[in-house]
Amino acid sequence: MILLADEHPWLEAPKIRPTFPVYLKSLNAESDRRSLAAGTQEKVLKVGRRFFLWLREIHAREFGKLSPAWIDTLRLAPGTPASIQEHVYVTEEEVTQLAQVPVPPNDLALLRDRAAAAMLYLSGARAGAFTSLPLQAVDIPGRTIRQWPELGVRTKFGKRATTYLLEIPELLAVVAGWDALVREKLPAEAAWYAPIESSWGEQQFSVQTPGAHRGEAIYKRLKILFDPACLSRIRTASAMVTPFSVCCTPKIWPTTRRSRPT
Repeated sequence: MILLADEHPWLEAPKIRPTFPVYLKSLNAESDRRSLAAGTQEKVLKVGRRFFLWLREIHAREFGKLSPAWIDTLRLAPGTPASIQEHVYVTEEEVTQLAQVPVPPNDLALLRDRAAAAMLYLSGARAGAFTSLPLQAVDIPGRTIRQWPELGVRTKFGKRATTYLLEIPELLAVVAGWDALVREKLPAEAAWYAPIESSWGEQQFSVQTPGAHRGEAIYKRLKILFDPACLSRIRTASAMVTPFSVCCTPKIWPTTRRSRPT
């Protein structure tokens, strides 16, 4: 509210344009350019209403002209979801099923995606951070991952954190298997969720740097695991947190010709 008001006195707040709700609706986070969630906007607007009611009550002589009707307009702007949808999560039992999906010989992509499902659950990492994790940021024996921007990890708002993995033996075994394989093939600076190239039916590790939208692509890749795991196709497209969730998207099948890394 202070940023929007700038040098305007609080008595002129009703005249400021855009209005505070519209301003919040259009406000983007500097790091990932996504609009503020409806729940966040609701909380900010609630604080705003309480602030102006406090001004009227405690400083009635100066701010008594602030209209209660105007204060009540500090609510979600039209077009903003009025309620927060409840996430549909993958349970520990379900992620164990995903981690146990049989992998055809030489299907590196599916082997990687199976390990990714386990790692996301164990770490609670967001999709963008997880897909940008270099090998040097992952320590399976130490049960930690370093979500450090200086290592190239794309964290929310550029925050730095060290995450500890859950102690679930079945999932850790799958993660450790992939970790050992990818370290044999790629340097420490390469992505743990490594790009895979497909050429005439054969898959191999790619040396390409993961793209900026890698965090979005993982939703599609993980969805492939749901059918062979005999799990429901209905999942929400919310953030990848513990327990992680996967959006319902069309299948992506490997091709027999040379294609872009998956």
